[in-house]
Amino acid sequence: MPTLLVLAFCISGCRTDDAQQARTSKSIEYQSLNGKTMGTTYQLTFKDDHSLVKKDQIDKLLVDINQGVSTYISDSDISLFNQAEGEIILPTASNGSKNMSSDGMLNDNYVFEHMVNNLMASRHIYDLSSQLFDPTIMPLVNYWGFGYKGRKPHEFVKSDTINQILSSIGLGKISTINSQNQVIIKKSNPHTELDFSAIAKGYGVDLVLEYLRQCNVTNAYVEIGGEVSTIGKSPSGQDWKIGINTPDKQAPLNDFEQIIQFSGLALASSGNYRNFHEVNGKSYGHEINPKTGYPEQTDVLSASVIAPTCQLADGLATACMVMGSDASIKLIDSLDGVEVLLITSGEDSNYQHLMSSGFKQYLVE
Repeated sequence: MPTLLVLAFCISGCRTDDAQQARTSKSIEYQSLNGKTMGTTYQLTFKDDHSLVKKDQIDKLLVDINQGVSTYISDSDISLFNQAEGEIILPTASNGSKNMSSDGMLNDNYVFEHMVNNLMASRHIYDLSSQLFDPTIMPLVNYWGFGYKGRKPHEFVKSDTINQILSSIGLGKISTINSQNQVIIKKSNPHTELDFSAIAKGYGVDLVLEYLRQCNVTNAYVEIGGEVSTIGKSPSGQDWKIGINTPDKQAPLNDFEQIIQFSGLALASSGNYRNFHEVNGKSYGHEINPKTGYPEQTDVLSASVIAPTCQLADGLATACMVMGSDASIKLIDSLDGVEVLLITSGEDSNYQHLMSSGFKQYLVE
């Protein structure tokens, strides 16, 4: 699952000429905010005509999300579920409650249903991907040394252990029951655990952007750990430009294979070239097949998905890494409003770019 991959960067919102224009133009006054969250960083560029946006409220929102979905927080909702043998009970928001007042302050009485929201989104992508995107993969992620138990690569992999772990894998082992003002999440196997690292950053991007919208912001760029969503125009007055990294562990972070441009959409990327282990001269990545229990080595080096929401883009990008190029293109072409760029290894160590039917319209020539 992608955790610390940084594969997309805002160009037009951060470039020197746009920054200069933002400082000198009275009609376009953009500002930037940044901070740390989810083991990585966030960056916002936006135009706040009503002066409602508050950084402390954005940080509070991100802390709340982490408290729901971070496996690195021992008392988070997801950690409590992973530690439980049968079920956990989560409160839900009362009817009619709002998450923000008119002055841009988040309502402390509002209960964010972050774990439930990520579970339901995961079910959708699980179905779309023929169950190759599966958030119950956490025990395998830990076994292969990419999870909250620490980076501990195995020199000798035990197939019997993997088969035993596989008995706890499968989203069908988890059920949810809505009951008045609470949600009960149950698991049929006590060893089943959840991992939302493949969609949590995208989810965070979506909620931060929604906060900006509720502050009447209409021009904004939101990025968490390389996952991006945009609305309106950049400081240059054009759609936002975003770079897609070259999938090479030796390539600098500003080395781009493609530059795309859009507004009102989200982009998320996934790849194995920065998050992997090398054991006895052999490397294996963090994209694990939930059906075999082993890291999946397909022809795809990186997958960059454009979608209406960043959470959907995030999850689909991970799914594409496991599915391989042919199945990924077929899936994405079947979805309205979703496009993908797959970078694969071609002849003579050159990269090959495979695109869904509508991706080309976003390329900057």
